[in-house]
Amino acid sequence: MRLATTVCLLVAFCTVNANPLDSLRTGVQRSRKQVQDIIEQLERLQSNIAHDTIFKIKNIWIGQRQRLNDYSNPIIDAIRKEVEAAKAEGKNAQPCYDTASNSLKNIWDLASSDAQRQCVDTAESSIKSELDFINNLITTGRTLIIELDSIFPNCFSNDIFQMQRCVALKLSTANIAVRDLQNKANSAKLTAESASNNIFLQGNNCLYNVYSTAISQITEVRLAATKCLKAL
Repeated sequence: MRLATTVCLLVAFCTVNANPLDSLRTGVQRSRKQVQDIIEQLERLQSNIAHDTIFKIKNIWIGQRQRLNDYSNPIIDAIRKEVEAAKAEGKNAQPCYDTASNSLKNIWDLASSDAQRQCVDTAESSIKSELDFINNLITTGRTLIIELDSIFPNCFSNDIFQMQRCVALKLSTANIAVRDLQNKANSAKLTAESASNNIFLQGNNCLYNVYSTAISQITEVRLAATKCLKAL
């Protein structure tokens, strides 16, 4: 009877003392999951913002190409008709058309090259740079996970009370860092969206300027073609 009582008391004692460690272990796991969720949140934010920014700029590029197309097509058609009329009169007008056609192609090619290099490539580089702070937050999160994973191994002790104190202290310190990371992750969305908006505006202006220059050059081609035909 005494032995049974002693065993029961020992089991009860161990259970009482094990419960705090179980609670602390659950706390560590909960904090670890929170950090992992934050990391995934930041990775999605970084990917989505970068993709959306460039996607919107490329849509503007499509619009600017259409703008140039709408401007250049009537001009080359008009030059073609004038050249055909001049040829019907026996004039050697084909070189005037060939020069205009080649010039228009060069203008198109240059505008496309400048748009890619000056506007789109620059936007991609800029958004990557502006969102680099998210990489720093992700790195902080991964470091936190390593710290959380090391709490129990580093605090292991045959003295269960000492182990509890050690784990509780380290977990408390880690949770302060977790809350700080969560706050920074929450504000990261506004920072990233602001950067995206600025880069989009810059890309929009860049593309407009590139294609406005091309339109001015096409106007000059039109004038040169008219002058060429008049000189025949």
